[in-house]
Amino acid sequence: MATPTPTPTPASRPPATVRSRRDHGQAIGLILIAVVLIGSIAIAVGRVANRLHDRATAQAAADAAALAGATSGRGSAGEVAERNGASLVSYVERRSGIDVTVTVVVRIDGETATARASTEP
Repeated sequence: MATPTPTPTPASRPPATVRSRRDHGQAIGLILIAVVLIGSIAIAVGRVANRLHDRATAQAAADAAALAGATSGRGSAGEVAERNGASLVSYVERRSGIDVTVTVVVRIDGETATARASTEP
């Protein structure tokens, strides 16, 4: 037969944790700091992602405008840039015989991008 477990006496119990009035509410402060920190990080990541998106969009517009300029001239390059939401900042065309090389610079939302295209094989 199993021996019964003795009932703990006040002397054998571990002492209760004593808390002062200053300890109350400490978790709320830490949680608040964590929430603010996580929110700040999320905002920073969002801004970086937005900037990377703008840069990629500007580069795509520059590539398209350079290809259009190499095949159809400056007017076509400007039109393609506008259709992609960019403004044509610079257009340089160099001819070498029948070959044409075009370098364009476009701007979208403060981001600039440069691209070069050629009719050369």
